[in-house]
Amino acid sequence: MRAPTTIRTHLDLEDYKRFIRNHIIQMQEKTIMDTKEKIVGIFSIMIQVFRLPHAGAGGCRTIPSLKKHIMRREIRYIDPERNNQNLCFFLAYSFITMPDIKADVAAESLDGPVGTGSAIVAKRYKEHSRIAEAKRLFQRIYGKKIDDNYQGFNFSTEADQFIQNENLNINVFAYEETTATSTTAPANSGSYYLWKQYRRNEQNELNKDFNVLLITDTINELYTAHVFYINDAEALTGLKYCRICGVQAYKTRDSNLQSKLKRHIQKCQKNGGKIIKKVYLEKFPRPYVPHILNNISY
Repeated sequence: MRAPTTIRTHLDLEDYKRFIRNHIIQMQEKTIMDTKEKIVGIFSIMIQVFRLPHAGAGGCRTIPSLKKHIMRREIRYIDPERNNQNLCFFLAYSFITMPDIKADVAAESLDGPVGTGSAIVAKRYKEHSRIAEAKRLFQRIYGKKIDDNYQGFNFSTEADQFIQNENLNINVFAYEETTATSTTAPANSGSYYLWKQYRRNEQNELNKDFNVLLITDTINELYTAHVFYINDAEALTGLKYCRICGVQAYKTRDSNLQSKLKRHIQKCQKNGGKIIKKVYLEKFPRPYVPHILNNISY
């Protein structure tokens, strides 16, 4: 069972406690027929609790591969030192409201101004334009100008309302460092992964995906965070996510990527984007060791 939730109030905490308790009771409930066929096991539960930081506190820890992804424009970066007002979330959002433009421009011939072909030219907005757009977005959403008291975008209390008003989904990615287990692996290697999703209740073709990278750091014993706009999530993570559920992912280097994704999308469309698991009961009791006996649990 995986039941992530965001705790905002003590009431949310009490509701989540009741949900966990009722779910455990339901898992362990047995009828007369079940006792003849069901294998009774001991379940362990791990609960991970963390606090969502404000996006825009100005901090950014050093990630070895971050510069590489910025140079490839897989991640778009605006210098936080030039806008010291915790605007990073709205700077990232400016790439949705004011995307870079690619246009076909007629190419001139050597003999004169007669067009002999076309070339693709990308118009990229400068930093001062994006800072101005971020401030405009802030004023439109909050109804006031930004000031020095603004602490940054609060995902836990503002994200749900934000996606409903702006008609989009927010996919929050994070970075995880991995410890080298062999001599061939790099010492400071890591990977980017989808950490949390905020999705609208009603999905349609007009919904856009707003992909951001949330990086946390501790500077002078102060817990800070920074948000980057992800221009190419597939290139950054090496994974292709299902466009319906947004959870299932396959490696982009997999030679069978298209067939696997197609089969999953067909199931996903039938289930409305929900992963439905059906429990399989063994006819005769046997040890549960999937890596040896290939047990199927669902």
